[in-house]
Amino acid sequence: DPDLPWHLDQAEAVLRAGAWRYLDDTSFTLPAAEYVNHPWLGGLLLWGLYRVLGWSGPVLLAAACAALSTLLAGLLARRAAEGRPWLAVTVAALVAGATSWRFEPRPHSLSLVFLPLAMLLAERFARADARREVAARAAMLMLLGLVWAQLHPSYVILSPLVAIALLGQVRAVGLADYRRLALPLILMGLVLVAPGGIAYFAWLAEIGLGDATSFIAEMKPLTLRDLLPAGLDTALWLDAL
Repeated sequence: DPDLPWHLDQAEAVLRAGAWRYLDDTSFTLPAAEYVNHPWLGGLLLWGLYRVLGWSGPVLLAAACAALSTLLAGLLARRAAEGRPWLAVTVAALVAGATSWRFEPRPHSLSLVFLPLAMLLAERFARADARREVAARAAMLMLLGLVWAQLHPSYVILSPLVAIALLGQVRAVGLADYRRLALPLILMGLVLVAPGGIAYFAWLAEIGLGDATSFIAEMKPLTLRDLLPAGLDTALWLDAL
């Protein structure tokens, strides 16, 4: 898998350029084209660990992400299980098994930590009552989105997550709290300060149409089937769960 060395190389390019946009000196077919490094901060994190610990550094980061993701999934399941710890343990084990093949020393491993963390914060934001509590949790979600946006492009799912959490609570908290739905729009506004800006939403649509690697000129388009390991077609649905 050439992805990790490529991320390390591109992290050095970010340091040389002092920005996440720079001329692409790697792609043979598009020399000197502008490249937008979406996971620039995730790449720098991998690069820093590599410089300090060698190849063990990025591997340890992936292992830490796997442990944190499973822990956060367990906390989510515990909140939903309502006093049934066996159910929480079962759900956490299913999530760990379904996502284990995704934990590689690459920036996307960080997204599997931020996703359950965002779900926890979104649920607590939706259930908050006091105005100060609502404001504090909204600020936490915006900060989370801002950091996530620099680590991996999967941050774009934060806005619908918050909207779903809020809509699930509308009947309980009353119609007056519809104003809270402004937060997903604010979170979408954070897209503008992330690498690639609003155009990244179009890239997500391209994934659905099968072109998952349009931003790397020399890689052929992937279909959804190519993204799943043989015999594990249900892994996608378990990931979604």
